[in-house]
Amino acid sequence: MTESVSQNPVLEILESHPNHRFFTETLAQIANKCNPKVDGPVYAFIRDYYSFTETPLFYKNDLHVMIDVLLDQVIEIVSVKGQGMLVLESMEALVSTPEYQNEKYKAQDFIELFKKFKSMGSLGTIRKDNFDKFKAICSKIDESQLN
Repeated sequence: MTESVSQNPVLEILESHPNHRFFTETLAQIANKCNPKVDGPVYAFIRDYYSFTETPLFYKNDLHVMIDVLLDQVIEIVSVKGQGMLVLESMEALVSTPEYQNEKYKAQDFIELFKKFKSMGSLGTIRKDNFDKFKAICSKIDESQLN
């Protein structure tokens, strides 16, 4: 957790609010309607939100929805500088949570997408930094299938 995240008053309030888990449903809806190429602050907040604390701030279903949304959007942004990295950092924060690691929801989809990106990289259609970040995400899910 970075210092700026640990000092984020919005996240501190959410963590202590008795209904904080309802917030993630709204966050997933917002992310689903966002354009990952222009809505950077939304993804920066998602990244910070999922990396803020060890305390589960979300319901299991919301975790699944957010994974689905980010997997759909990562396809659109693999060749985009800046915003693409924000989406990937959001995804990395999410898959790093203990809740995700216990279940590894859609792990096979991550691996298949990695293989697709690997072939795209040889065609020059994916940014190397985005590819490397996605590879790091996939290694947190199942490193044995990355070859």
